[in-house]
Amino acid sequence: MARLTLDIPDDMHRKLKTLAAYFGMTMKDFLISRALSPAEPKTGRAGLPVESDAASRLDNLLFSESSFKLTPENWDSFCAALEAPANPHPDLRRLMTTPGVLDEQ
Repeated sequence: MARLTLDIPDDMHRKLKTLAAYFGMTMKDFLISRALSPAEPKTGRAGLPVESDAASRLDNLLFSESSFKLTPENWDSFCAALEAPANPHPDLRRLMTTPGVLDEQ
């Protein structure tokens, strides 16, 4: 069996790990599935292929989802957290009540 080692920045590693978890896959399986999936051709205004950098594609994939799935138990916990009364932090209260530099004196 062959081994592949990549040196990537920590933030990209976190994004890949997050994506793999989102799709319910190990990072290895996620990377292999993405690497071997057919590439979707991207075209510019002139209809010619346009190459985008890997970080841009990764950000688009990570932030393009507008919905998420929860188990019934997690949904109940999520709803309870939304309906729970706010627990304001003293520093936040001070920040919101102290006049700022743009406030009229």
